[in-house]
Amino acid sequence: MKKHFCLLLILVLSAFSSLNIAYANEDTRFSFDSNDYDMVNISYSHGQGFLYLLTRPNYNYLTTDTEAIKNIVDCLNSFSVSPSDSSGTSSDGIYLTVSLRGQKTDTIHFDLLPMTAHHSGIDAAYSFTADDYNRLTDLIYSLKYKDSIKIYFDNTELKPDIAPQMESGRTLIPAQPLADAMGADVIWDIENSSVTISKDGISVCCEADKDYIVVNDNNVPVDIGAKIYDHALLLPIRSVCEAFGYTVDWENNSVYINSNLDNE
Repeated sequence: MKKHFCLLLILVLSAFSSLNIAYANEDTRFSFDSNDYDMVNISYSHGQGFLYLLTRPNYNYLTTDTEAIKNIVDCLNSFSVSPSDSSGTSSDGIYLTVSLRGQKTDTIHFDLLPMTAHHSGIDAAYSFTADDYNRLTDLIYSLKYKDSIKIYFDNTELKPDIAPQMESGRTLIPAQPLADAMGADVIWDIENSSVTISKDGISVCCEADKDYIVVNDNNVPVDIGAKIYDHALLLPIRSVCEAFGYTVDWENNSVYINSNLDNE
């Protein structure tokens, strides 16, 4: 029995030793050479608060583009990292995994906050700052959605996890970033695949695959209603924004939402 246990332990340790997980000492930076890799895969997770399909989903980015890999590696090399001091398995918070593959293979697990580690005891995880996280997120977004429709709210670009979609000449966008930009409240109805956005006495309810939206309990016909894309509910941006009194303009593959603050 003891011999079998020892053999099993050796096999397990051998399997773990085959994983090349990047380590760093406290207050040091990573040192990667983009020439060593021909593929990068970044997996983001946003914790228990975003598990529901119609809210903010998890999202990933995989690339074999040489220039994109160089930009990502350069960004990682700028990180000042320290080992995560959490050994818990909570799914709350924000974390990501970066896998670099090619001549070398490296995998790095990151936790935005030390107390939100998702990893098991065998994985190496690193804490890094919110600024680092935002910088990498902005870079990945610009690479992943470089050819997508751009959405601006009072000249600030919105960056939804699901790219805006075009259907029958109408642009659809995930509800959460739009509501956040407006400073509105959001209520999800998972069972009915609908979302209600409320602000300043105005309530707009959008249900998937309906040809109307409900504004303060009144059905308002729309050309295109809410649709589900990639497990997320996307809303008709013009119909929803105009219901709240915003103006919406289209120019050069971009949507501009204006709160008309200059006229108030």
